[in-house]
This record gives sequence, structure tokens and C-alpha cells, in this order.
Amino acid sequence: MSDRENLGYQFGECLLEPTKLRLSSKGKDLPLRPKSFELLLHLVERHGQLISKEDLLNKVWPDAHVTEGALRQTIFEIRELLGDHEDRGQLIKTIPKFGYQFVGEVTETRPGTLSFGPWIWPVVAAMLLAAACLLLLWPWSSPQQPEM
Repeated sequence: MSDRENLGYQFGECLLEPTKLRLSSKGKDLPLRPKSFELLLHLVERHGQLISKEDLLNKVWPDAHVTEGALRQTIFEIRELLGDHEDRGQLIKTIPKFGYQFVGEVTETRPGTLSFGPWIWPVVAAMLLAAACLLLLWPWSSPQQPEM
């Protein structure tokens, strides 16, 4: 499996795992229809970029004639599931008469691997300091052998 194939995307409390076709939040699966998942994935992979309606229609429904109404409905379903209503646009922003943009902060992840937050460095530093102190004190703590 290539490195790109195991890539996941974290945004807010959600984790999007393309290889597993899975969207979860706080460890619980969020149900998405296949086309909704595909659309969300396309938006997230190109986060920050303005994507035209035509591009989205061609990407998600390449071999079907689908109206913009189906696209709007799919965007609506995704927003409802994520609690991102159009008037707030915290994750998906509508650009009238043109398309959509995923504006939420996205972090690429490797699902199934350990991930550490910013707290890890102080913990590592404390452990190294404790080990250094033990090594410095060790010669004085061992019992002295009487000389003969």
C-alpha cells in the first residue's frame, strides 16, 4: 500500500479515512451516502481551493447527467451531518453562482498510527531530565565496599 493510500484527513473533531470510506467524529462513525462521501473527500483534499460546480459534478458523477440541484442537496446533507449550516459556513463555504470551498482547517493524518499532541515534548523533556538525574546520583547511591 502506498503512503498516499493510507492518508486520512482530520478537521475539527472529524476524521475522514478514504481507504476505509469512513467518516468519524469522536470515534463514532458518521453515516454518509457514497456520493456524499466522495464529494466531501474531493472538497477536503482540495481544502482552501475554490472548486466550481462543474468540476464537482464531473468528479463525483462522471458518467451521469446530474443537475446542480443534486449537488446542492448533497452539500446540504454533508453540512447537516457536520453541523455546518450554510449561514455560518465554518467548513464549507458557498461561492454564489460558482461553486464551493472547504474552509475548515485540515490536517493530513495516518489513521491507525499513534499521534501525539503538543503535550508530548514537555513529557519527553521531563523523562530525559529524570533519567539524567538518576545517572548523576547513581554512583553515590551504590553501597561502598570496605577496602581490604
